[in-house]
Amino acid sequence: MASIRLITSSRRSAVGSFCIMEKPFDSAKLILQEAEEHIGTFNALAEAFVRPNNWTHRVDVDPQTGEQVCKIIFKTDIPPKLTMRAYDIFRYARDALDHALYASAKLTSGKEDPKRCKFPFGDTPQELESEIDQRKCEDLHAQVLKLVIASKPYEAGDRTLWAMNKIRNGDTHKVLTPATVGSGYGIGNGVMNNVMLVSANEWRSTSRQLTYLRISMDAASQFELQPAPTIAINSAFGLGGPASQRFRDIHDTASGLVAAVEAATVDAIK
Repeated sequence: MASIRLITSSRRSAVGSFCIMEKPFDSAKLILQEAEEHIGTFNALAEAFVRPNNWTHRVDVDPQTGEQVCKIIFKTDIPPKLTMRAYDIFRYARDALDHALYASAKLTSGKEDPKRCKFPFGDTPQELESEIDQRKCEDLHAQVLKLVIASKPYEAGDRTLWAMNKIRNGDTHKVLTPATVGSGYGIGNGVMNNVMLVSANEWRSTSRQLTYLRISMDAASQFELQPAPTIAINSAFGLGGPASQRFRDIHDTASGLVAAVEAATVDAIK
């Protein structure tokens, strides 16, 4: 896609005239590059935390139900830098959207420093509409605003987009805990009679214990469990599953919107 260039200044040299150019959408793209770097850092820290020599496996018996309760006990706490990098990823991806809309508004509104060009969000479509009605987006070109609305930045629309904004704007104690521990598991050879498996994701940070599976079975059953812990985003924030995949989704969502805003802006000023 051809980038838009603004002539910010010009001067004449001995070999002819030339122009110093600015690329308005570079700011948003550079911010996304920062998010990409933080994803790499997060993944490295996460992989170190869940490496096999940092945890042990234990099976307890629930005295009330008789269930086998399968647990992973970690030797270390979740690194504080892990949660901070998670927050940075959300923050950079979210900020890139505002930078893209600012660049778009500057090009299409004719204003040197447009103020009403934020990327609107809401928990519901009605809240999104209210944000727009409050004139917070009036410096945006109608074509660009239509694109933003079509991205459905609310909970029942694009959940990844909505969660990105929620976590970036969350309370401090919530922001520092977007990453928690999840687990997968495999079952090796053995005998399974009348076995019922109930997956769980019960993390106790004070004891560093992850209960990942509850098993009901008869006495004749014997089989091997092969736990595979990973880092997941706390489901309370609206995003489940492995954090590495969710962060990739977040980055791709933001990147796609920045590119779409740039394309819509180019089309609007033709």
